[in-house]
Amino acid sequence: MTAAQVKKANDSSFPSSFNDIQKQKYINKKQSHSSNEAWWINGIFVIIVHIVSLFSLLTYTADRKTLVMSFLLSNLSMLGITIGYHRLWSHRAYEAKLPLRVVLGLLGTLGFQGSIKWWVLRHRLHHRWTDTEHDPYSAANGFWFSHMGWIFKKPHYPRMKLIDISDLNADPVVRFQHKYYVLLALSCGFGIPTLISALWGDAFCGFLYGGIISRVYVWHSTFCINSFAHWAGDQLYSNEVSARGNLLLALMTHGEGYHNFH
Repeated sequence: MTAAQVKKANDSSFPSSFNDIQKQKYINKKQSHSSNEAWWINGIFVIIVHIVSLFSLLTYTADRKTLVMSFLLSNLSMLGITIGYHRLWSHRAYEAKLPLRVVLGLLGTLGFQGSIKWWVLRHRLHHRWTDTEHDPYSAANGFWFSHMGWIFKKPHYPRMKLIDISDLNADPVVRFQHKYYVLLALSCGFGIPTLISALWGDAFCGFLYGGIISRVYVWHSTFCINSFAHWAGDQLYSNEVSARGNLLLALMTHGEGYHNFH
């Protein structure tokens, strides 16, 4: 950014005593700090969930019905992410009436991957600037970063404002879910499996397996599309980007593994 550009864009943001050089130094420092700052709240939550998940697997044995319920909820939440968050809201691949949007929104909420608006913004940014510095989970930054390292980094996406979200703002389902996301995620992601398992006296394991362990499975299924599907698989459609097709990931995510065609 030139001194003239800084002056034009930022004069109103600084005290009148700041000259152009001071403004540029401040902007550079702020951008550097923001782009490398750890996202502690998000990171600590993710780490705790993983620790509890591993401890639960090693310590508690769930009822067979609880295991089946956990498997079904995992797949339902994955469907919510795949055909709701991704195909419907991110790419507008089809139109859905209000009742279906409500169901897909609730199923996606089970996945604990952020609100529809939060998820879609990053995904549209990813598609517009794939494998560049503006890609939130760019494979060019390495396997670990694209898998889950990016969620430990405080968001700093200067080009986010260029993404059109008028369709999201016009959708009452998206607005409601975004406003009450934390409450919905906790009640759906943890409350539903706990209450269902309580029907056969296994509420605690329902919380652990259906709430905690299932979330970790769904997380990593999605994360693998951002990482593994850019590193291992076939490029039958195009080799202009790093995306690849991977059958195993396609089975895990209800089709998302055919990433090279996406």
